[in-house]
Amino acid sequence: MEEESTTDRPFFKDILTDKEALLYHPWRFFVIVKLIGRKTTHQILKAKINDLWRPSEPLMLINPGHDFFTVKLSKEENMSKALHEGPWFVFGGFQSVIKWEPNFVPSESTLTYMAIWVRLPCLPTDFYDIQILEKVGNNLGSLLKINSCTSSTLRGRYARLCIQVPLNLPVKKTITIEDHIQPVEYEGLGIQCTGCGRTGHSLKECTANITNIPS
Repeated sequence: MEEESTTDRPFFKDILTDKEALLYHPWRFFVIVKLIGRKTTHQILKAKINDLWRPSEPLMLINPGHDFFTVKLSKEENMSKALHEGPWFVFGGFQSVIKWEPNFVPSESTLTYMAIWVRLPCLPTDFYDIQILEKVGNNLGSLLKINSCTSSTLRGRYARLCIQVPLNLPVKKTITIEDHIQPVEYEGLGIQCTGCGRTGHSLKECTANITNIPS
């Protein structure tokens, strides 16, 4: 029997031993942040995060190096806000936020992720199904959350999903659901480059060779 592939979960272990689970329990609501394209001091970044997130508890920043910071949180509500209510910007630079992971080594971290809200405008009514939306979200990235109005009977003009995507890969502009080609919109000004298709910077800040980007 073939083993189940876990290559689509690059950040987290699927199975933890009881000892590991006990060891990592105090860290379960921590997040890791990195300011993309900007540098600032520890104290200034802490003050900006407090202003943006307005957590219901004092937060502490740990600097493991290579421009990464671990934010210590003890409440799930504060972690959820940091992960799901962005995108966040500090002095014009995008602040990447991911859930804390065991054995994170900043010097070996080559993938930088961001959490972003996406819209599926004019989605056909029969596709407003939790299982379909979960598959769509995980096809576009890693699904983090489905908007409460989207997942209830109070639906607006579009479905809304929060996903986690890598900054170094172009995002999808459409997705095919059965025979329907569905446009995908990404929320937030300046987070998606119209040249290379990647997130985290604008066309003006793009350093990619656009002529080599496949259409």
